[in-house]
Order: sequence, then structure tokens, then C-alpha cells
Amino acid sequence: MVLDASAFYIHFAAYAATLGMQASAVGSVRGYFLESQADYGPLIGRLSGQWRREQISNNFAGLESARHARHPFAPRQWYVVAWVTNSRQGRTRVRT
Repeated sequence: MVLDASAFYIHFAAYAATLGMQASAVGSVRGYFLESQADYGPLIGRLSGQWRREQISNNFAGLESARHARHPFAPRQWYVVAWVTNSRQGRTRVRT
């Protein structure tokens, strides 16, 4: 089971909710990592930046922003996921 923590400020809550379960929380950032972290203040921003240690982004700007984070409250692994939609066939797929 995968729990999608699609909003930055709930990353830590999703992580904590899956402890002891056969589930994994996935954190995602839809913009600049450092700005998202600053928007939610020192406590929530840091907790959500550090847990999930693996996070996804829909753009490379988010990845670059996380790479410039010079503190321990940043993800260790970062993946960029591009959603590709084929309007003729009505299918959506994920490219990493």
C-alpha cells in the first residue's frame, strides 16, 4: 500500500501514519523545495522536508532546489516524475 502525501505540509504526518504498517508514504513537492519548506515554518517545514527521505517532484526546479539545501532537513533521494498524457488514446503514463 502506498500513501500519497501530495501536500508538502503533511509529509511527516503521512510518514508517521505508516510506521508499523506494511505501507509506504511518498512525499511530493510541486514547486521549489526550499520555498515549500519556508512556507510552513521552522517546525512543519523541517519535519516535512526530512520525512519522507525519498520525495518526488514534477519538475527539475524542485530537484535543484533540494540539492541546494545545506541542512539535514532535506530528502536523501529525489525523483522527477513526468506525467505524459496521450489525448488521442486517453492514457496517462509516468516517466521517470
